[in-house]
Amino acid sequence: MAAWVAFLLDYLIGSLAFWIQDVRGIIEAKNLVAAFLAGQIVPLELFPDALSGFVLMQPFRYTLSFPLEVLVGDLSGREIALGFALQAGYCVVLWAAYRLTWRYGLRTYSAVGA
Repeated sequence: MAAWVAFLLDYLIGSLAFWIQDVRGIIEAKNLVAAFLAGQIVPLELFPDALSGFVLMQPFRYTLSFPLEVLVGDLSGREIALGFALQAGYCVVLWAAYRLTWRYGLRTYSAVGA
């Protein structure tokens, strides 16, 4: 499911190309934020306690940090079940947002030269 969360997030950003000509900047900003909030640059355990609730609820955690925590065995059964439920929830929400963006984007689309 981690791959689906990452894929749907990228697909949603890509769907913004209906309104924005160049989405490369948005993609790079997302990659930078994702690197921090997924634990790729700094492990999530090192974030301050004041930010821990915010960091742990971001979809980026469920693309890298959560699967690694499951593999290493750092989580209890309850935490694993909650993590999988949140991953599934993010998949549903991101899929719905992508479909909505895609539907409205097709309505506003006009090709160059058409």
